[in-house]
Amino acid sequence: MVAKSTLGKVFVWGWGGKGQLGLGHIDSEMSPRYLPIEKNNHKERVIQIAAGYSHTLLMLENREL
Repeated sequence: MVAKSTLGKVFVWGWGGKGQLGLGHIDSEMSPRYLPIEKNNHKERVIQIAAGYSHTLLMLENREL
C-alpha cells in the first residue's frame, strides 16, 4: 500500500517481495514507513501516486516518474 500526505510525503507498507515498496529491500512492512524522495540531494514533492500488485509509481512535481 502507498499513501501520500497533503504535504507530498509518501508512506509505504505491505508486501515488499518484489521491492515494490521502494525501500531498497524485499522485506514486507506491517506498518507505514516514510519513503524519502530525493534527487540530486534535493527533496522532491510527490503530486500523484499509483500502485499495483508488483509496482509503485510516483509522479514528482516536475512531472518525472
